[in-house]
Amino acid sequence: MKVYTKQGDNGTSTLVDGKPLPKNSAAFAALGDLDEVNAHLGLLKSLSKSEDEIALLADVQSWIITSSAVLAGVDSMRSKCLADWAERLETAIDAMDGIVPAPKGFVLPGTCRIGAQIDIARTVTRRAERSLSSVHNVPDEVRRFVNRLSDYLYMLARYYDFIAVVRRAVEAEASKLPPVQSMRTGLSLASAKWLTERLEADAQRIGLAAVIALCDASGRPIVVHVMDDAHLISYDVAVKKAYTAVAIKIKTEELAKLAQPGGVFHSLAKANNDIMLIGGGVPLYDNGVLVGGLGISGGSAAQDIALAEFGLSAYANKGGAANGA
Repeated sequence: MKVYTKQGDNGTSTLVDGKPLPKNSAAFAALGDLDEVNAHLGLLKSLSKSEDEIALLADVQSWIITSSAVLAGVDSMRSKCLADWAERLETAIDAMDGIVPAPKGFVLPGTCRIGAQIDIARTVTRRAERSLSSVHNVPDEVRRFVNRLSDYLYMLARYYDFIAVVRRAVEAEASKLPPVQSMRTGLSLASAKWLTERLEADAQRIGLAAVIALCDASGRPIVVHVMDDAHLISYDVAVKKAYTAVAIKIKTEELAKLAQPGGVFHSLAKANNDIMLIGGGVPLYDNGVLVGGLGISGGSAAQDIALAEFGLSAYANKGGAANGA
């Protein structure tokens, strides 16, 4: 069967009923807009790195095809148009709404490439919604779905814009600090063990059952030492504190202040589940070069911070690389 039929050369085409209609009729305008939305979603799907997001976009594409079939006159497909479509999108919208700070004014598209691409898909979806208003007998589920799709794409674009802003803020702060030491000359296992022993002794002195986590400059754990009777949750907290200290390159109690509403790192923890905004994490430097991070968890914030500061001082006095850093 050939792709071209020549039947539309006169400016008309047909729906399922076979009745010729001008190609600029309301039905074909809506079908064309939905087809355009579907093409944009295909591009977004190819750019996404989230499996959950890709799966949802693929579902949305199939819902668009079903909706288009109904608009073309395939009545048997009407039962496939479900209220669940809009509900699925609402769930995704609510999840992102809990992460992304509310805009303080009009949003200018273009903060990042993928966000701008999503905004284009959103505007085409709005056009499709307007086209549908001129078509009779469209299922309510389809109208609701297309309306909610534009809402979802708006929030998705804002989510990617937010991630881009956070990354730029992190890079800007990192550019002010000494360079990261290469992993080959970063914090060694021997040096991490040496520091752990002194931290455990000091924790015992103050009666603190702590978890002591040390990672290298890439954020990979080197030592995670769990003292007797330490809280179960302290393990993950200590590891995340050490990671955060090297990822952002500042003490976690200082980062917590910058993550308050209005701060440069506001909502950072929501964007990255490995970020810990509790005092007790400190970056370790050797001759001005970042070599690793220390995380302490087990006591009050003040106790964790005090023990982390003890470790920072002990490591500095040890002599860093001169003593096997």
